[in-house]
Parts: sequence; C-alpha cells; structure tokens
Amino acid sequence: MKAKTQQSFNYLLKITAQKCPEFLIDFIKKFNPDLDPLFNLPFTAIQTTLKNLLTKFTQVFFTKLNYAHILRSHYSIPLYTAANRNKVAINLARLHLFLYNRYQTIHYQNFIQDLDIKPIRLTLKYNILVDEPNKPLFDIYNDRRFNIFVTLNLPKQRFLETFRIPSLKPYLNSFKEWYEKFFEAYSKQFEKINKTKVFNFIKYDIATKLSEDCKALLLSDFTISEISSFQECKDNLSKAALFHLHTCTDKDYQKLHATFSKPFPLSSFQELADQANQNYIKLNPNTTSSPQHITFYLYTYLKEYFHQAAKNDNIYDFDLDAALTKLISTTSDPHTLAREKI
Repeated sequence: MKAKTQQSFNYLLKITAQKCPEFLIDFIKKFNPDLDPLFNLPFTAIQTTLKNLLTKFTQVFFTKLNYAHILRSHYSIPLYTAANRNKVAINLARLHLFLYNRYQTIHYQNFIQDLDIKPIRLTLKYNILVDEPNKPLFDIYNDRRFNIFVTLNLPKQRFLETFRIPSLKPYLNSFKEWYEKFFEAYSKQFEKINKTKVFNFIKYDIATKLSEDCKALLLSDFTISEISSFQECKDNLSKAALFHLHTCTDKDYQKLHATFSKPFPLSSFQELADQANQNYIKLNPNTTSSPQHITFYLYTYLKEYFHQAAKNDNIYDFDLDAALTKLISTTSDPHTLAREKI
C-alpha cells in the first residue's frame, strides 16, 4: 500500500489547493468569464487547475529553457546555502517527473554536479577621488550580488604636507554598521563562515588600497628644505622618514617594510639617524654633531615605523590586548584570510 506522507507531492498539491491561493482563483475566473462571481469553485477544479499549471510550467522549464542557468541565479532561488539550493533544484526535477507519471531515479551527484551551484563571493570595487569638496574620505555600500563599492576621497594636499596616510578610524562605526547588514545576507550562503575574518579581510583591503593610492601621489624624491627652527627640523625629519618607508623598493632595504611580524631592524634605523644628522649639519654649518641629535633622529624614525607598522598589520585601531592577541595567534595576510571560508 502506498504510504501517505506529508512530504508527498500529492499531499502538497492538496494542502496548497485547500488554501485557495488568490492567483489561482483569479486565473480560473479569467478563463471562465461566464462563471457567477459568487459561485464557489469546487475543490477538485482548483486542485486540477493547480496541477495542470505546474505540469505546464515544469515541462517548459526543463525542456525549453536553460534550467541549469536559471537555478544557478540568485534571482531564482534565495541566497541560502548551496546544499539547500540544491534541494530546491532536485525537488523541482522530481516534481516534473511526478506530474508526468515518469517515476525514475535521478542520479543526485550527477544532477548537482551539472548544476554547479556556488555561493556568490564578495568583490571589492573602488572609486578614487582626489580632494573632492564636500565628500567624505570614505564611503561604502553593496549591491545584491555582493559587489562592495568603496569610495575613497584622497586628501592630496594634506597628505603632501605631512606624508601621513589618513586614518579611517573616524569611519569605523559606520563601517561596522554597514558590515552587520552585509554579513547577515552574505553568510546565508555558507554553512560555516568566520565573521571576524571576513570583516578583517575587507577592512585590510580598504586600508591597503588607501595606503597604496596615497603613496602614488608622492614625487620621485624628497629633499629637506632649509631649517630655521626645531619644529621645522622635526617636521622635515618626520617627512623624510615617512618618504623612505613609503617609497623604498631597493631589495637591500626591503627589511624596513614596517611590520611587527619580523625582527626589528634597529641597526638600519641607526644608519638612517646618522645620515639625517650629517644632512642637518650640511644644512646648518654652525652646528656640530651630538648624541642628543642622533638619538632624536633615531626615535623619530622609530615612532614613524611603529605608526606605519600598526597600519600595515591592521591593528591601528586595536587596544593593547586585542593587538597582542591578533599578532600572536592570527595572521593579517589577506591571501590567508581570503582562503579561509570567505
């Protein structure tokens, strides 16, 4: 005896027809204009019409259309895990066979392999502005296909005055608000996904893009101008240190790439401090070298190095405990972050 389960297609057709969906009633009345508007349609007519409509729909869908392409589209099936979307697809195929009384086994693995339903991966797209008035430094939004559109309004004039990469910290709260909504939809595609790693990957990519595009604004070289005060000396030395960190490409100096993830190049900074001291003496012949001057130059370089390293390692906005936890137990490598369940 054939088992009657709530999962059977006959049962689903029955309960759907019992609900008398408005679209179905309107369809019947449209093609039967002579019916009295107050006439109660018999249940068998509703159920039969529903079955005939579904039969025609699945017949066209699986024999006339590119059903695989349609089922892959996120416009056809809501963005849930690939496993759940595969279940919708296989049940549509089974419904088609049921309606045509063609009972046969569907090879599940081959069917799913042919469909090749995959999650939509996020993509970052940048719009770069330069000193655009009345525009913020940072703006972000996304579309339904998880294209993330980031606008960066580079403050060229201010950057060339200090050589400091502008901070995105003032926009962190708005970024977090956007991310919560984005991740809620994005995560539905995955059975398991690390929310923090996706967050860090996006933030790191944006910070890297901002840094690279600001550095591209620099001229080919930087010369310390004539110095007439201690503040000018401090400002020029800071710019010289930043210019070196931003533009250094010589393989012999690649070790100066600012990061906390490798041994600290103290001897290299001592050499740079000595060079800065000699340059200062050349510009100011009446001065002589002193340990205090060299120490000042050294610590100025160190300060700029640590400042840049915090940005490069994506811990600039972290407190001490969070920064130590990230540097000791995790990686900030964007390629590693991208590979792990993003």
